[in-house]
Amino acid sequence: IFYHGPRAAINFNDGFGGGSVLDNNLLFNTVMETGDHGPFNSWDRQPFITKVRDGQTASPEKAYDEIRNNMIVGNYYGQEGIDNDDGSQFYNTHHNFFVY
Repeated sequence: IFYHGPRAAINFNDGFGGGSVLDNNLLFNTVMETGDHGPFNSWDRQPFITKVRDGQTASPEKAYDEIRNNMIVGNYYGQEGIDNDDGSQFYNTHHNFFVY
């Protein structure tokens, strides 16, 4: 449960190698003091060369991050529930419930 925060409740900064799973969370009363993102915010400005994608080959392409089965309440000043900003890529977002 993430709640009552001035900015995004969850932020993935530069994604690194990917492979993260955000699952079964409740986010509400976030973005209370800004208005430039949502309860979840990400950006991928800096590529990293890792073997995370397939476990063997060094690559600047990260593995997919997955955002699933979350309930996100978009109250206060958030502009969207999930804000994949500034070059964010390789996100598999599905089966989330959004309330505005």
